[in-house]
Amino acid sequence: KILATKKLSVEQLRMFNKEINVTDTDFIDIRYNRLSPNLVKEPIGHVIITSKNALEGLLFNFTPDELRFKNIYCVGRKTKALVESKIGKVSHYEKYGEDMANYLTKNLKEKEVTFFCSDIRREEIPSILTKNGFGVNEVEVYRTVLKPKPFEEEFDAILFFSPSGVKSFVEMNTFGSSVAYCIGKTTAKEAKKYTKDVVISHTPLVESVIELVNKSYV
Repeated sequence: KILATKKLSVEQLRMFNKEINVTDTDFIDIRYNRLSPNLVKEPIGHVIITSKNALEGLLFNFTPDELRFKNIYCVGRKTKALVESKIGKVSHYEKYGEDMANYLTKNLKEKEVTFFCSDIRREEIPSILTKNGFGVNEVEVYRTVLKPKPFEEEFDAILFFSPSGVKSFVEMNTFGSSVAYCIGKTTAKEAKKYTKDVVISHTPLVESVIELVNKSYV
């Protein structure tokens, strides 16, 4: 028995081995912020988009034509594909935020970037860039709201896709003997505060987490 701490798509649910019984439910909610039209009045030279939610938050406020970004930098292959399908070409992408910050530090002559993020964004990008003399204009595009819920039953594995998902889960539950399967290093770091049994997927994709579970429960 497995608990996924966010709703999965039909395709993702089909990926699980037949014998695995999956419960999927959202432990966090995403709320988009209203953004000022002044934000996109002029073209923007360098922008960082690290998630699908940040992209959706921008498109909640503006049409793709209004988003005149000269260079877009993405974290994650899926984010890159989404950005390219909805607003335009991505100049560079990395798997992790830290790698992106290091890439920009080495390669960007104009030390000015706009970072579209959430209220509980990760520190690596702004802190590495600021340390290296960059001006970082942070725009909070969406908010993450915890939606904790209690579960009486015990699961063999619990799947986490963000540090916020872990925080929400532990508000009303404990791990017991459940193994935490995590989408990336930052999520795993949060899970390790509450359990020793943590497994991290090789690539930060939901599908990679599912493949890992399938290998463990053949």
